[in-house]
Amino acid sequence: MEKTCETCMHFRRHYVKYGFRYDPIAAGHCVCPRRKLRWEETPACRNYKEKPGS
Repeated sequence: MEKTCETCMHFRRHYVKYGFRYDPIAAGHCVCPRRKLRWEETPACRNYKEKPGS
């Protein structure tokens, strides 16, 4: 498995509200060690920790 932001436990996905539901988008942010804009396909950084269940 390739290490990307999408499979990291520090990645927080962004959502868009459509009416009464929220749909996920490819963008998000990393919370380790500070907030940084990331995309789900961005290669993992040195702070990568695999998300449980990935």
